[in-house]
Amino acid sequence: MNFDRSMEMVTATPEKLKCEGAQISYFLILASVLVCILLLSHVFHLFLKPLGQPEPIAQILAGLVLGWSGLNRVPFIGSLFPLLADVQYRHLSILSRTIFMFLIGLEMDVPYTLRSLRISSTVASGGALLCSILAVPICQLIYPYIQADHNPGSRSNFTLTLMLIAASASSPLIIRIADDMKLSTSDVGRLAITASLLNDISCLFWAGFRITLWRTGIMGPWKASVGATFCFILLVVAIFLNKGLVRWLNGRNLHRQYLKNMEVAYILVVLIGLAVLLEWMDYVGDAACFFLGLMFPREGKSARTLSHKLAYPVYNIIFPLYFAYMGFQADVTRLKNLPDFIMVIVLLSLNIVGKMGGTLGACYFLKIPLNEGLLLALLLSFNGNLELLVLNSKFNKKTWNAAFTNGLNVTMVVNTLLVSPAVTFFVRRARRATTFKHVGLDWQKPDSELRILACVHGPRHGFNMTGIIDALTGPNNAITPYVMHLVELTGRNKGYVLYYTRDENDVSNDDNHYGGNEAVEISQNIDTFTAETGITVHLITAVSPYDTMHEDVCSGAEYLRASIIFLPFHKTQRLMDGKMEIDKEGIRTTNQRVLSHAPCSVGILVDKGLYVEDVGFNLDDAKRQQIAMLFFGGPDDREALTYGSRFATHPKVHLTVFRFLPTDKNYQVETQSKFSSRSNNDNEGEVVMSIPIQEMENDADQVFLSSFCRRYVTTGEVEYVEEYVGNMQETVAALRTISDMFSLFIVGKGRSGVCPFTTGMRDLKECPELGEVGDLLASSDFSVTGSVLIIQQHREPRKDAEFSIG
Repeated sequence: MNFDRSMEMVTATPEKLKCEGAQISYFLILASVLVCILLLSHVFHLFLKPLGQPEPIAQILAGLVLGWSGLNRVPFIGSLFPLLADVQYRHLSILSRTIFMFLIGLEMDVPYTLRSLRISSTVASGGALLCSILAVPICQLIYPYIQADHNPGSRSNFTLTLMLIAASASSPLIIRIADDMKLSTSDVGRLAITASLLNDISCLFWAGFRITLWRTGIMGPWKASVGATFCFILLVVAIFLNKGLVRWLNGRNLHRQYLKNMEVAYILVVLIGLAVLLEWMDYVGDAACFFLGLMFPREGKSARTLSHKLAYPVYNIIFPLYFAYMGFQADVTRLKNLPDFIMVIVLLSLNIVGKMGGTLGACYFLKIPLNEGLLLALLLSFNGNLELLVLNSKFNKKTWNAAFTNGLNVTMVVNTLLVSPAVTFFVRRARRATTFKHVGLDWQKPDSELRILACVHGPRHGFNMTGIIDALTGPNNAITPYVMHLVELTGRNKGYVLYYTRDENDVSNDDNHYGGNEAVEISQNIDTFTAETGITVHLITAVSPYDTMHEDVCSGAEYLRASIIFLPFHKTQRLMDGKMEIDKEGIRTTNQRVLSHAPCSVGILVDKGLYVEDVGFNLDDAKRQQIAMLFFGGPDDREALTYGSRFATHPKVHLTVFRFLPTDKNYQVETQSKFSSRSNNDNEGEVVMSIPIQEMENDADQVFLSSFCRRYVTTGEVEYVEEYVGNMQETVAALRTISDMFSLFIVGKGRSGVCPFTTGMRDLKECPELGEVGDLLASSDFSVTGSVLIIQQHREPRKDAEFSIG
C-alpha cells in the first residue's frame, strides 16, 4: 500500500463512515483496534519481561506490528487500522494528553524538585544545549531533502523545529520506564525524572512561543500577542478556579475518605475545558495541564481521590495507546532508499551523541559519579513526546514531505528500542554490584534527605506519627514522609497480601471496607496535618495477616528507600490510671520481625501522655517542647542522637543530651573483662563484645560526640549534660530525676555488653525488643510522663552506597 495514499485514507475513512451512517460500527472498530493493541502488548511483555525490558517497549512493538510496518499493509486490515491513527491522536489525543500531563504534575515531588533545582536544571540543559548546537549544521544538510516551500522563513522555521525536537526528552516515557525498572524512588531515577520534566516543559514553552510567532505572521503581532496573553490569563483563572472548587469539595466531604465520581467530574471539566480551548486556539495545552496539576492543592481528599481515580486509566490504557502510536506511525519498510536510511542514522546519532555528551558534561561539572552520569544520560536520551506534537501540528504538515515525517517517526522508535536494552543492562550490572541497604545517618551529611515510613494500626497511632514527622521538619531538614496504614486481613483470603486503594462512591463503603472508620479518621488526620503544616504525607494502605505483615513493611521500606521505619508500640496507655495495656498482640509480633528483617533503621514509639492535658509531646501547644536524648554509647545511640539532632533544628523543640558515664574510669574495663569471659546465652543471641571492640566503640562515641558538640552544643541549639553513674541502680535513680521534665525521650536500643552500668536491667526486661533502657522507660512501673522513642540502627550498614540505583 502506498504510504501517501494510506495517509489520505486515514483522514477520509471517518468521514466516509459518517456519511454511510455507520457511527456505531465506527466505534466498534475503534474498540477492536484498542483491544488488539492492549492484548498484543501484553503478549510481547510476557516474552520481554524476563529479559528485563520495560512495558513501553512491548507497547511500541505492538504498534509496529499493527501499524504501517506490519498488518496495516494487509489490504483488509489496512482499511481498519488507519482509524487508530486518526481517532486516537485527533479525537482522543486532547483528552489523553490532558489527563496524563495533569497526573504527572499532580504526582510530581515538589519539595525534591525545589531542593534539586540547580542540579536537575543543569543536567536537563546539558544534553539539550549540545543537541541544539549540533542540530544547526545538520539542518543545512537535511533541509533540501524535506522538499519544503521556498518562502524566506521556511529554512529558519525548520532549523528551530529540529533544534527543539533534538533538545527534547520524553518525560512520560522516562517516568514509565523508571517506574518499571524500580528506579523512580532512587536518587538517580528521581533526578532523571525531574530533569526530563524540566526539559519537556521548557521545550513545550518554546513550542508555544514558536506558535505565537507563526500566528504573528498570519494574524499580525497585535492579535497574536492578545491570543498569547489570553491563554496565560486562562491558565491563571483555571488554577484559582480549581483551588476554590477543591476547597468546596473538601468541605463537603469531611467524613469521607474520597470524593464521589460526579465530584471528580467537576474538576476534570475545568481541566478538559482549559485544554480544549487552548487546542482550539492552535496552542499545545500540555504545559498548561501540567501546571494545573502542579498547582493543585495537595491537602484534603481531592488530590488523593484524583491520584487513585486517574492512575489506573493513565498507566493501563492511555500510556499503552500513547506508546503504541509511536510504533504505529513508523514505517520501516520505506527505508529502502539510501537517502532515507542515511537521514535516520543522522537523526539518531544527533539525539544519542548530543544527549549522552551534553549530559555527561553536565554531570562532570556537577561532580556526579560516572556510573550515575551514564545512567542519567541514557535515560534522558529517550524522546517522542514533543516529536508527536510537532509532527501533527498544522504549520508543519504542509511544509514537510511524508518521507521526512516518517524518518522522524522511525528515529523515535529505533532510539527507544536501542536505549532501553542499554539501560536494562546497566541497571542489572549495577544491582549485581550493590543492592540497596540503608546507611546509618551518622555516616551521612546532616542535610541529607530523610525518608520516613511511619506505620500505623489506628487513628491514635496516626496522631502520634504525624507529631514525630512534624518535629523532624526543621528549617534545613529535607524530609519525605510516608504513612502506611496496616490493616489485618482475616477470613478465607488470609494467605495473600493486598495493597489496597478504594474508590467507592457510597459513604457506607468507606466505613465497612478495609480499615473501616479507622481509615477515614487516619486520612482526616493526615489531611488536617498537611493543611496546617504544608507537609505532603503519602498515605499507603497495606492489608495482610499479622503473620506476613512485616514483609509489607520491609518491602515497602526497601522500595521507598526509607531512612527509618517508625512502628507503634503494642501497648497503649489507659487514661484512667496511666497503666500500659496490650492493644493487639499481633502488633508486637510484627514489630519484632521488622526489627530482625528491616533494610534500614527502626524506631518504636511508645505513647505515654500524649492525650493528657499539658503533658506529652505535642507541637500544637504554645509552649516549647522539651526532648531528652539519653546517650549510653554504641551504634544505636549514635543513630538515635543523629535523629535527635534533626529534632533540635525545629523552632518549637529544645533538645537536651544526657551522656551517661561511669564514676570510676577503670570500672568499665574491669566489668567488661568479666562479661567477656561469660558464654553467650542471652535471649537475643548477640555476642558479648571483647575489650578491644569495646574500646573501638568508645573511640567512635567520642569522635561522634565531639563532632556533634561542635555543630550543635557550641552554637546553643542543644544542651549537653554529663551524668556519672556507677551501677544500674544509680542509672535508674538518675532517670527518675528527669522522668517528669520532658515530653519525649529518645534512646538507642543498645546491644548486650555495650554499657556495663545498664546491663543489670536485662533481668527486668519485659519487652526485649525495646532494649534495656527503653523497656524501663516504657514500663507501667516507671512514671514517665513523656513518650519514648527507641531507635535501632540497621545491623549491617554498607559504607559504599553512593551509587543508589537498586
